[in-house]
Amino acid sequence: MKSTKKMFMMAAAISLGLVIYSCESGDNEKPVISNFEPLEGDTLIIGKNVHLECTLTDNEKLASYKIDIHNNFDNHEHKSANTKSDEHSIAFSFSKEWTDIAGQKEANVHHDEISIPMVDDKGRTISGGKYHFVIYCLDAAGNQAVASRNVIIAEIK
Repeated sequence: MKSTKKMFMMAAAISLGLVIYSCESGDNEKPVISNFEPLEGDTLIIGKNVHLECTLTDNEKLASYKIDIHNNFDNHEHKSANTKSDEHSIAFSFSKEWTDIAGQKEANVHHDEISIPMVDDKGRTISGGKYHFVIYCLDAAGNQAVASRNVIIAEIK
């Protein structure tokens, strides 16, 4: 009787181990972001569109990518997101996700859809200075890659 119980427990443990292993053997590989522009230290001009270019690849399927632009006036490392603003000026921020790459293994992204306005919807001028330009790429399995650039937003004088 003891040997039957031991064999049952051993078989149950092996079965459970196989179930756990089979659930974990899916896509665990992050997508890759390459050829990313703007480049580190580039200047983006207030009142102009931003040129975005990158190649997104995944071993299985891509799902989406997101662009986030926010100020870096406080030299943060994504632990805070203070905005410098007063009644006359405000920090620029942008966040948008695109899903047009869903299902592809490789996507060459190239567009000028991001615009840095001279004023916001309340008439405040956009503050120039140090900003972060971040791209997030998500694959169909939920794995995420992140690439970021330190850029300057400035007026043409």
